[in-house]
Amino acid sequence: MMKYRKNVKIRGGGNLRKRMAFTLVELLVVIAIIGILIALLLPAVQAAREAARRTQCINHLKQFGLGVHNHISARDRIPPIVIHTGRPSIMILLMPYYEQMQQYDIIMANGQEAALISDPNGNIYPGGEAGRHRAWWENLPQEQKNSLGSIPIWKCPSRRSGVQLTTTVDPPQMGSAEEIAAGPVTDYTAVIFHINAANPSAGLGDSAWVGHYNSTDGNHINNQLGPFRVARYPGSGNVNPNAPRDPIGYWADGTTNQILFGEAHIPSNRLNVCKGPQWETQADCSALTAHGWNRGSARPIHPAYRFAKGPSDYTSDSENSIGTYSFGSNHPGVCNFLMGDGSVRNVSTTTPMYPIMCALANVADGVSVSLP
Repeated sequence: MMKYRKNVKIRGGGNLRKRMAFTLVELLVVIAIIGILIALLLPAVQAAREAARRTQCINHLKQFGLGVHNHISARDRIPPIVIHTGRPSIMILLMPYYEQMQQYDIIMANGQEAALISDPNGNIYPGGEAGRHRAWWENLPQEQKNSLGSIPIWKCPSRRSGVQLTTTVDPPQMGSAEEIAAGPVTDYTAVIFHINAANPSAGLGDSAWVGHYNSTDGNHINNQLGPFRVARYPGSGNVNPNAPRDPIGYWADGTTNQILFGEAHIPSNRLNVCKGPQWETQADCSALTAHGWNRGSARPIHPAYRFAKGPSDYTSDSENSIGTYSFGSNHPGVCNFLMGDGSVRNVSTTTPMYPIMCALANVADGVSVSLP
């Protein structure tokens, strides 16, 4: 015979079947515990993601190192920082040596090859046309612009991702500042170092914008003591792109004691804006050419400068502080630098520019330093 379970009598009358349930207090306690665990977990997840992004950033810099050494192997010379002011920078000249030949061919096929050829009249731009650089860029189809703007090793993932093109000038103006604004940008920049021969102690590390590198003055060339110098000039007003200046012996202090590239400081409120013409340290300008007002492809080490402490480190435009911060990153507390031997070092942003960074930027000072 089938048996039935008796109903349970409860106080106050009525019958209920027995069942499991959470009280409101228990539910609130569980929610609170889950919230605490999430709060503890999120910083760890963010830290892990940042560690992965920093590793990727380091790998990008190592690609530049491979490009430099491949250039040295193929040409028996260190790549020049620039062919001529307003003409292709080291970022372009190294493209075939770090597996970016397709993008390099796009540039060469669309007018920038003219900038590799000497102008017999000594003009900065072929035919003396102001805005030649911007003209060839603006004539590219959008898909080719996107291709050049999407070069992965030019960008630090902690700062930005996706297609990055700089075409905005603040304030809007015609002339060189607008010319250098056009084109893709990079978060990495070559190191330059300069000494004022007239007063070496006072001028140690003087910035000497890349635009000054078009000088044929032998003393000026000799004052360039950074890892990269301008291409060799066969004569006044002429540039030979096939004549890099220096063999690897130029790095007299040794490859392990020489910095080549670093992470450029670009404040978050200046991303994709070429602030010109006189506040270049905060500018995010094109890396395609090297110009006196373009800090996209090369930046100086100087004893009066310091590392930016973060992406919000910024001085007002009115201070005209073109040299306050050359290098800095979006990685908390560190800035990555490529060494001459191809390794990448995490340099603390508390490291003084002088004497440590100046000694690492100078190719022949005979000073051996250790990074903290």
